[in-house]
Amino acid sequence: MNIALFFTILFASPAEAGAAVHPDAPPAPTVVPSNAPRNAQKTDGEQTSSCPTRAAVATALSPALAHSGPNLDPLPSDFRLVDLGDAFEVTVGGQVQRYADAARDCAERARVAAVFVALAMNPPSLEPPRAAPPVPLQPQPQPPPPPQRERSWLSVGVAARIDDAVGGGSDATSGATAGGEIDVGFGRGSVGIEVAAGVVTSTQNTIASVQVSQQRFPCSVSAFFRRRAGAHLEVGAELGAALTPFTLHGQGLDTTLPVTRFDAGARLGLELRVARAGLAPFATLHVEYFPRTYQIAVAPLGNIGTTAPLQIGLSVGVAFEARR
Repeated sequence: MNIALFFTILFASPAEAGAAVHPDAPPAPTVVPSNAPRNAQKTDGEQTSSCPTRAAVATALSPALAHSGPNLDPLPSDFRLVDLGDAFEVTVGGQVQRYADAARDCAERARVAAVFVALAMNPPSLEPPRAAPPVPLQPQPQPPPPPQRERSWLSVGVAARIDDAVGGGSDATSGATAGGEIDVGFGRGSVGIEVAAGVVTSTQNTIASVQVSQQRFPCSVSAFFRRRAGAHLEVGAELGAALTPFTLHGQGLDTTLPVTRFDAGARLGLELRVARAGLAPFATLHVEYFPRTYQIAVAPLGNIGTTAPLQIGLSVGVAFEARR
């Protein structure tokens, strides 16, 4: 705003600032007091400044203070002007400034005095311009995370196994057995293949007064699926083939040597496993169904019974799992 005031006053026309006076000899110093009226004459020994006059300074200052109204004196009450002949002195707002002007250009003096008064009334501000508020950055859409690659894994476990033969009636082999098994599994991610082989104790059954002994070697090949059921638990299901060799022998059989047979059927299992690399405990409940049963023949009685078609069991063990 002060720069605008400066140029408004500086480029005011000579008619607005008053006519220049060039007397042959500089007059004695004259003073315009702060309460002197425009075009005032000498009073009580004080002279009215003739170069520049108070009226000329007020006229030069008035364009920059047009908002104050046309009839109001733009000069402050403490304004004081002294004509020193080849110089002049301006006092306003407690500030005093002397200007040399040997040419006595009264119009220029009026403009200079008006600029001084304007700057004293409105001192320039050195405060830097306020920076524009930063434009908030729009959040960039985050790319979707890359899909995690499924890891390959290998698991080797050992377990204790309990089986119970059921079905086939009272003339079929039955009874609970206990033993152990070894499981080897491999796969990628949640799916895999498991191969198991085990051995259990023999069963003793008396059928038609004949004692029959059966020894089973349960084996299986299954495909299975696992998924997380908690932070440290996995559940799985397996479906495959039960391939179990077994032997039958006893008093009165057609041959005195043990008879070896091979049971082929279906296997269904449900598993709970601790989800971690390294040693992971597990438990598997399994059901094995053999649709083809074998007849037990005793001479001279003939067929006295069959093998049981269903094996229900539980395996509990620990597996070492390596992932890559």
